[in-house]
Amino acid sequence: SLADKAILSGADNRPPMLEKDMYDSWKNRMELYMLNRLHGRMILESVEQGPLIWPSVEVEGVTRLKKYLELSATKAIQADCDVKATNIILQGLPPEVNTKFLNTLPAEWRTDASSFVNHNAYMASFSAP
Repeated sequence: SLADKAILSGADNRPPMLEKDMYDSWKNRMELYMLNRLHGRMILESVEQGPLIWPSVEVEGVTRLKKYLELSATKAIQADCDVKATNIILQGLPPEVNTKFLNTLPAEWRTDASSFVNHNAYMASFSAP
């Protein structure tokens, strides 16, 4: 159906799905999809340059990473864009690629990562019109 083709090729509300032997085309469509989001440039930079390196703070002689609420407005937006970038990429990968990815994780991460991926897939299907 037309709706199925829109989902496969990438609609406005869903990233384009990676098709076998079509990586270059998919990469270009993913970049355009990301740039079309709120803070799109920051989302794309998260993919190209890696996620935010969280700043640290020293409290009573102990150094720790800042909590989200302690980040500057710009750093908080970047942290949000890192999560959005991850979600966009995971939603654009076929299930068998996600499964291969999950199978390479250390055992202690698998349950949380599976829940994360399944939650995102569930939420993505919920947000589709």
